[in-house]
Amino acid sequence: MQNIDMQWQLPEGLAVKGNRNLLYSIFRNLADNAIRYAGNGATINISTYDENRDFYYFSFYDTGGSGDSEKRRRFPQR
Repeated sequence: MQNIDMQWQLPEGLAVKGNRNLLYSIFRNLADNAIRYAGNGATINISTYDENRDFYYFSFYDTGGSGDSEKRRRFPQR
């Protein structure tokens, strides 16, 4: 089991419109990958910003780097 801290920096009351199942799948995949590749003791940051009133951009990033280097090397091949 890894010791990972998750930080959420999302605006209060944020509502995302779209297909519920697809959105769930996208965010679940991003969170699973962040946890899998962050490494023990990392912090995963999830934030959003808007370029205009119609679109929000979500960012998943981590402070890790101590994860399994072989997994990180193969990640783009998936």
